[in-house]
Amino acid sequence: MTLNRSILVVASVENTFDDWAELAAGLKAHVGDEPASFRLIVPATSSARGREGASGHLSDGLAGLQESGLAADGCVGDSDPMIAVQQAWDPSLYDEIVISTLPSGPSKWLHPA
Repeated sequence: MTLNRSILVVASVENTFDDWAELAAGLKAHVGDEPASFRLIVPATSSARGREGASGHLSDGLAGLQESGLAADGCVGDSDPMIAVQQAWDPSLYDEIVISTLPSGPSKWLHPA
């Protein structure tokens, strides 16, 4: 019996349509033929213009993942990506975490505060 992998995905709000497609392709390659479900967390960072802006990015991300055939749901997380992960992470629910950011130049997550 193959168990369904449950993966927490944390993604930047700066992602575009092409980024969501690339993320979906990467997730599909990561799990291969194994059954998996994904929980997408989009932090409500200042670049998202708060929770409302992050909600739009979340909708775009979920549409991109689901259009690629991935079982995905999601929510908006805290404005601090680290806190968003801490609040969402439950080892009894998720097998792993995937962090999706932009390259280190444009990504604000990868710069020290």
